[in-house]
Amino acid sequence: MEITIEVKGYGNEIVIGTIAKDEVKQINDYVVEHDMVDFGEFYLSDGYDELGFTSWWEKDDLRHAYGPNDESTIIIKDENDDILFDDAIENLSDETPLYRVEVEKFKGNLNDEILFGRATEKGVWYVTIEVDDNEGFNIEKLGIVKRIFEVYSGDNEYVGDGVVFDKITYDGNKYDLELDSSYTEDFMLMYLTINDKNYGIKRF
Repeated sequence: MEITIEVKGYGNEIVIGTIAKDEVKQINDYVVEHDMVDFGEFYLSDGYDELGFTSWWEKDDLRHAYGPNDESTIIIKDENDDILFDDAIENLSDETPLYRVEVEKFKGNLNDEILFGRATEKGVWYVTIEVDDNEGFNIEKLGIVKRIFEVYSGDNEYVGDGVVFDKITYDGNKYDLELDSSYTEDFMLMYLTINDKNYGIKRF
C-alpha cells in the first residue's frame, strides 16, 4: 500500500557558515559606495561576482538545510487520493508521537565571522512510503522531525535561529522530504545575519 505525505505552505532554506572579516569589510565598503540598503541588496546584485566572492547560499561550510516550517499543513493520502490526515503543523503538540524536536547549535570562532541566512518561500514538500497492506496506515507510527538551528558568534552572542521540518519517520524508518519545485511560488523573505549584526531583511 502506497501512502503520499505532502507538507504544503511556507518553508525555509537555512545556510550557516563562516565568512572572513576582511570579506565583510569589503562588502560593507561596496554597499556604502553603491548606496545600497543592506547586505541583502548586495547579494541580489552582481556585487559578489565583481568582488570575486561566493553568494550567501554557498557559504554553507557549517550547515545547509531545506524544509517546510511551522506555517505548513500536513496532508496524507492513500493510493486512491483519499485523505487520511489533514492538519496544520502549528496545531500539533510536541507531546504527541507525530512530533519530534531536534536542536543543532552552531558557534563561530574569533578569527572569522559567522553567517546565518534564512530564505523563506512557498512550496510543497512530499514523500511516498510503502506500508504493509495487511496492517494499513497507522497514524501512531508516523512522526515528523522539527529541526531547530541555533547560531552564536565566537564570543557567544546570539545570532539567530531557524526551523525546518526535514524528515518523516514511519515505523522506525526515516524519509527525507523532497521539494516539488513546480509548486514553488516566486515569494521569498531573506534574513541575513553576520555575527550578531543584522545586515538586512529583504523582500523580493
